[in-house]
Amino acid sequence: MRIKDWKTIDGISDSREIWNSRYTKKGHWFYDIEMIGYKANMTDLNAALGLHQLARLDTFNATRQKYAAIYKENLKDAGCDFMRVLSNNKCCWHLFPLLLAEHIDRDEFIIQLKECGIGASVLFRPLHLHTAYQQLLGTKEGGFPVSEYIFNRLVNLPLSPSTTEDEIIYTATEIRRLSEKCL
Repeated sequence: MRIKDWKTIDGISDSREIWNSRYTKKGHWFYDIEMIGYKANMTDLNAALGLHQLARLDTFNATRQKYAAIYKENLKDAGCDFMRVLSNNKCCWHLFPLLLAEHIDRDEFIIQLKECGIGASVLFRPLHLHTAYQQLLGTKEGGFPVSEYIFNRLVNLPLSPSTTEDEIIYTATEIRRLSEKCL
């Protein structure tokens, strides 16, 4: 297997551009896995910083759980659905996936959120839709209808310990407004 250029060394089409602009108004969530690659990019400096951050992990997780609860409370009647966590499980809410109502155009919804200054995105395209897997395994659109159905309705909302509670409430308020506009 030959690497086309350094931009696809991790297998993702221009991954630098994706992560640098994804959450900006001009950015877009779409990406493609063009070839099977390796995601091994942690440096010693990153590892040292990560070890230091582990001391704050419980605080980070508590903040994320608080923000997830705010999203859930504010979006429970917005016509959307979100991940449920079983009572005997604990979630760190690394992401807040929101499943939009069927009649909402997900891509247009993300554009409208960006116009409100909200950097929502879509993560985890189904593997069978990526070029590498289509070429390697012969997969194609329509091959896994359930994953495609969910994927086409899925949006990941901003959720970070560095986000403020007011920003989470603003995001939820705008999502409710946009969802009601689509009714």
